[in-house]
Amino acid sequence: MKLNTKTASKAFLATLLLLGLSLALTRTASAMAQITMVNRTQDQLTLYISDDGGQTWYFGCGPVLGIGKFTNSPGMSCTSGIPAGSHVLEARKGDEVVQKESVTLGESTSPSWTVTVEEAPTLEGQWMVQSSWDKNAIGRRYTITRQGDDYQVTFSSPNPTKSHLFHGTPTQITTTYTPSYDDLLYMFTPGSNLARTVVRNMANHVTDTLRITLSSDGQSAEYDSGDYTKIAFDPHTGRLLNSAVTPFARKETLVRISLR
Repeated sequence: MKLNTKTASKAFLATLLLLGLSLALTRTASAMAQITMVNRTQDQLTLYISDDGGQTWYFGCGPVLGIGKFTNSPGMSCTSGIPAGSHVLEARKGDEVVQKESVTLGESTSPSWTVTVEEAPTLEGQWMVQSSWDKNAIGRRYTITRQGDDYQVTFSSPNPTKSHLFHGTPTQITTTYTPSYDDLLYMFTPGSNLARTVVRNMANHVTDTLRITLSSDGQSAEYDSGDYTKIAFDPHTGRLLNSAVTPFARKETLVRISLR
């Protein structure tokens, strides 16, 4: 069978087209890379990728479980094929962008991108008294829990007042309350009936301010566990004459036992 010139030319062009397409596909395949997202947060994350500086996004991989989410692993990972070149990566928790990173990947490379979110330390958790103005308080344990915008502080103590609601920030909280008669008995430990009468007269007439301040590393805290109240009273009648308060005079050092 003979081919005329026109037919031969078409066949030659078709061959060149197939060869060019084959070369293009080979080049495209060799220009790929991979990116692995490692989730070191406590949230479930999904990887999204942008090739145009963040104008448009496409799904990369995921969702990926984080630390302590239904597993004992230190976080899981997922891998996405990605063209070599410059990209923007986003780790998302639902619609929330947890972390963003710009990367440039070479051909056939396979780097890892570790997503970490360092949570600022807070006063929430369990604490133990390491040192105190009151030696009997050493070893006492406190639990601080968040309640809305406030913090509940509870502790084991011979003091009948076993909890207070504090206000403030995650790193410093305060409260002011009016001690009851039982509270004052614990604070002053009067040794005579006359002194007890003085303490009784003070009830509901003085205030006590408490403050807890977190250290910079989050592992200890200073508990200004009460004001010092100096009182003057009539030695014959036990009538309270006056009182002077030194704020935050009683101090304790707390060490963290656990975060929860």
